[in-house]
Amino acid sequence: MSAAADTAAGTALPRTDGRGLRVALLIAASLTVMSGATIAPGLPGMSAHFEGAPGADLMVRLVLTMPALFIALCAPFAGLLVERAGRLRVLVAGALLYAAAGTAGLWVDTLPVLLVSRALLGLSVAAVMTTATTLVGDYFQGPERARFLGMQSAFMGLGGLVFVTGGGLAAEIGWRAPFAIYVAALAVPLLARAYLFEPRLPPRAAGAVPDVIPPALGAVLAAGFVTMTAFYLVPVQLPFLLAGDLGLPDPWMAGTALGLSTLTSSATSLGYARFGGSRSFEQVAAAAWAVMAAAFVLLWLAQGYALVLSAMVLLGIGLGAVFPALTTTMLALVPESRRGQMAGMLTAAVFLGQFVSPLVSQPMAGIGLQNMFGLWAIGLAGLSAFAALRSRGR
Repeated sequence: MSAAADTAAGTALPRTDGRGLRVALLIAASLTVMSGATIAPGLPGMSAHFEGAPGADLMVRLVLTMPALFIALCAPFAGLLVERAGRLRVLVAGALLYAAAGTAGLWVDTLPVLLVSRALLGLSVAAVMTTATTLVGDYFQGPERARFLGMQSAFMGLGGLVFVTGGGLAAEIGWRAPFAIYVAALAVPLLARAYLFEPRLPPRAAGAVPDVIPPALGAVLAAGFVTMTAFYLVPVQLPFLLAGDLGLPDPWMAGTALGLSTLTSSATSLGYARFGGSRSFEQVAAAAWAVMAAAFVLLWLAQGYALVLSAMVLLGIGLGAVFPALTTTMLALVPESRRGQMAGMLTAAVFLGQFVSPLVSQPMAGIGLQNMFGLWAIGLAGLSAFAALRSRGR
């Protein structure tokens, strides 16, 4: 980022090397991946452990997605807090809470208490993710921002490969073991103190009219909600599809499949600035949703593990395209003074979709998990067509 551009933005230049700053932001963003899918391969074992408990089938799935509800509820307030208390204070406090709440699954032995710990984990992710997104807007501009957001999504995909696949291997030991991975969050406060800086934003003039949020932001938020609702059908239901319909009960198989989707998501995101930077959000979304629809068709038709893995590759490609586009578009639309608030709103929309996903999919599972994926394939194909038509109308 040039000094001239930085001065125009009213943001202080970093006092640290750019590489350390980028690494700190990338590690912070990776906590989002760990918050949910890391423990997905252990869900069948958890379900067996709590068998017979009232409402255990739904509550076990909510253990995976409860953080998402509290991210959605708390992220808008985290955005306000970021602008009032300072970026780094919120980031460090959020990471410390993340480590404490995330590892609670190692010792908690009732589902209600486990759900409380997952709610606190959601609160911490709201703080960390909102702050990290806001800092990206503070530190980078224009094409450099698009490149970094692509790199960030790629790093999250690689983190997903490590954490989700690691969760599958840990689940071979027992369903509690994947919760130990959350201790990695303690790296964030150390990196933040060493490499990040608090930006100096220009003060607002007394009596100034609040900056206006463009209506187009609503479409971006809705797209984030729908995309995450669809995507999270996979970590919620794939372990049960493999263990039940396909007769593949080994937890490592679910972990490997989920890790593959995040790996291909990572590879796709690395190229985002090249293939998506010059295209409209509607064009990127249309292509991404079409590819995700194809992935769900493969899950609908799958009779063995090979087709499931093929579906995970396509799913990762779609996800790796759409999420950098969401954040890039949001940061381009909102004024600097509302950046923290709107980063919180986007975080809320995405994770509300994650929480809603099992509430939507579990009743639909009555028609069969594979048939459910088939219905969602039709819905995503319709969304893709709608976005393509909108892009032509611009």
